[in-house]
Amino acid sequence: MKFSVKAFVLGVIISAVFVSVKNVYSCDLSAQIDKGIYRAMKKGSIENLYIGSSMFRKGITLYDDPSDSFLIYYNGLDPVAESLILEYMFSNGLKVKNLYVDLFPSTAAKVSWLYDKRMMFDAPLGLKLSVLCQALRNPEAEVIPAVWELLIHSGNDMFILWPLYSRLAGGRYYRGGYSRDTYNRGRTRGELAAMPGQQSESASLNPEQKRAITRIAELCGEYGVNVVFLETPKYSAMFEGGKYREMMGEYLGLLEGSGAEAVVSEAAAGGNVRLGVSVYDFPNDDPALYEDYIHLSTEGSRKFMEVLRGMEGE
Repeated sequence: MKFSVKAFVLGVIISAVFVSVKNVYSCDLSAQIDKGIYRAMKKGSIENLYIGSSMFRKGITLYDDPSDSFLIYYNGLDPVAESLILEYMFSNGLKVKNLYVDLFPSTAAKVSWLYDKRMMFDAPLGLKLSVLCQALRNPEAEVIPAVWELLIHSGNDMFILWPLYSRLAGGRYYRGGYSRDTYNRGRTRGELAAMPGQQSESASLNPEQKRAITRIAELCGEYGVNVVFLETPKYSAMFEGGKYREMMGEYLGLLEGSGAEAVVSEAAAGGNVRLGVSVYDFPNDDPALYEDYIHLSTEGSRKFMEVLRGMEGE
């Protein structure tokens, strides 16, 4: 019996030490690969910083970009999480000239939650605690499950298997995004038609997300950063029913008078073209340019980057 108690206590101590070491030092490991929050912070200054979800990961490629650019992405990253990341990075000395924020109204319609736990592995301890505190502000959040998921359980496999993971994944990334060797094929019209819809159940933005969008604009004003909210192209089926365009109008309305600019596709803008909003033309019905309704294929990404470079030259 005594042996069992001692073994249990020893196990708890070892686990506590492991979790503490992981949460403090995981960001140093992640910075060894050319991606993530701490890798960006260690650069000290960045001319063009992109931050967003997997839509930026699939849509923004930087291997042909001659400027000093870097991409931070996590699956499902929403404005609330983006505002926490940016506030932490700016307040800890990262200098950014131009910031490009993923503009996707459907994400901003949801209650905030961290869907991609890899962010907790990449984040310094102070940012981890900020994310946890933000999660606990949700009235439906429970303390023990949130602490378990975000601090205790998250990233254990990567931390233990880091030598293997870094070898396997390291070559996939360049300036935070995909390297030239990564390829995502486009679809056929039939394949896209068979996919589940990506439309939001809501037709309005979440209040907490709205405050975060405004906060991002405020932060950029405080730190002298030029900010552009950038929408990547979406497949034509996303615009069925009108909810997406309705939420886009609400989103763009938040940015009016904030000092932020917005760049959106002509298909998404509808009649929401207003001061501070630039519109680009992009084929939204060519399935070869899309991996699904909301993600571009490699061919689509290349075409989109050409469109963006063309807008910069105007």
